[in-house]
Amino acid sequence: MATSDPALDRLTKLAELALLLSHRAQLLRDMRQPAEAIACLTEAVQHYRELANAAPETFRADLALSLATLSSLQAETNLSDDALDSISEAAFLYRKLAASHPLTFRPHLAAALNNRSNRLSDRFHFDDALADLEEAIAIRRDLAAGAPDAHLPHLAGYLFNLTALQHELKRPREAAVAIEECATLYLELARTDPAIYGPKFDLALALKYSLPLKVNSPA
Repeated sequence: MATSDPALDRLTKLAELALLLSHRAQLLRDMRQPAEAIACLTEAVQHYRELANAAPETFRADLALSLATLSSLQAETNLSDDALDSISEAAFLYRKLAASHPLTFRPHLAAALNNRSNRLSDRFHFDDALADLEEAIAIRRDLAAGAPDAHLPHLAGYLFNLTALQHELKRPREAAVAIEECATLYLELARTDPAIYGPKFDLALALKYSLPLKVNSPA
């Protein structure tokens, strides 16, 4: 609906267009047309960036989500530099959002840091990847203390990633400790949801027994 404020009308139309492009990008992704999806989402990001500059409290989260999604698409199509740039900006925005709205956005910050760690690993920047991943784990561990059902699955996944990263960094003891905790968490999760977490527990065990160093399982 038009108003007496042309600038507000333009922002409203821009928000509608950005949302439409985001939905179209997801449809194209589902149809396995990644290049077209990236083009749509890149345009949506441009619109959300303008919207976030004009009304950051309203649109910063939309920009962050669009960038995180774009990074995932770029990674899937081997655009590793672009994927790293997109997730780095998303993590920066989520850090700002988490500072003012921690309950809502700390989980998003953790996810963005985990994803940026993956993208840094793709570029063989393992030390930087480790710093991001350790921060993501610390956030998830803190969140899981208050809401385990929501956050333990993510924590287990991050620990699996940490195992692989510590192995790349030639830190066998740290890798063994990480996979031990990962397997323990997946075992607990598999007891309540074996269809989802049983295979992940099996994968964690396979990785555990492939490592050169083992640690004793907790009693």
